[in-house]
Amino acid sequence: MMAVLFAVGVSWLTWSYMTEGQPTLVRCPSKLIFHWPCPTCGTTRAFLHLLRGEILTALWQNANVLPAAAFLFGFPVLGLYDLFSGRRSLRRAFDWLGDLFDRRWIVVMALIAEAAIWAHNIYIGN
Repeated sequence: MMAVLFAVGVSWLTWSYMTEGQPTLVRCPSKLIFHWPCPTCGTTRAFLHLLRGEILTALWQNANVLPAAAFLFGFPVLGLYDLFSGRRSLRRAFDWLGDLFDRRWIVVMALIAEAAIWAHNIYIGN
């Protein structure tokens, strides 16, 4: 399942990169229904800035670009490493993240961060 999600993410990013600046039909459902950006609005644009090396612009656009980049770059690296070494580092990484989010204070901090990102998205009109 993770491989399918990864392939969809890479395909979406590639399509977005190739059609950048052209009008598209894809809109955030939150913006269409509620006329408010969601916490992830602008992540694709932020990732495109990150690919161009514009780190501060990417973070200004949406700070969720950091976990998205970690997933999109880390997943294949760990997967290939496991494939050739016979280890289970990708599984250990997911287990570590699961253990991390079992801690209530981590979840609270993540929710506060997402609320701040959402407020920022509303402020900049993402």
